[in-house]
Amino acid sequence: MDGFDSVNPQDPTQVAVVSSGDRIPGIPEHLYKATIGVDLWKKVSLGFDGIYSGNQYLRGDEANKNNQLNGYWVFNTTAEYKVTKNFALFGKINNIFDTNYNSFGVYGNATGVLGPDYNDGRFVSPGAPRGGWIGVRLTM
Repeated sequence: MDGFDSVNPQDPTQVAVVSSGDRIPGIPEHLYKATIGVDLWKKVSLGFDGIYSGNQYLRGDEANKNNQLNGYWVFNTTAEYKVTKNFALFGKINNIFDTNYNSFGVYGNATGVLGPDYNDGRFVSPGAPRGGWIGVRLTM
């Protein structure tokens, strides 16, 4: 496939040439997921999972000319205690190490909202902070 011209997200008056082989913005270069779970004593189950999302270009940077969002690891854990056959208590913690990361990025113009002094066209979406849940599970 031949390349094509795109607008440079840092300077809309310039053309950025998108070449064959450039990465698609918003899609991480690598994505790995792993999970391990164990049942203990038929009443307790524990689980641990990790997700790695690699570097990615911001949407709007089809020519891959600007800085990327950094890759990140996020780890989660779960536990469950089966009180009876039909009743269980559970807990879940996402992002157990409270990793600070950005999950998405895009170029845009926010001067209409933030005023003319704002001149950074990069907008990033922060990843979810540490979060936890506890609850009960009823089955029939």
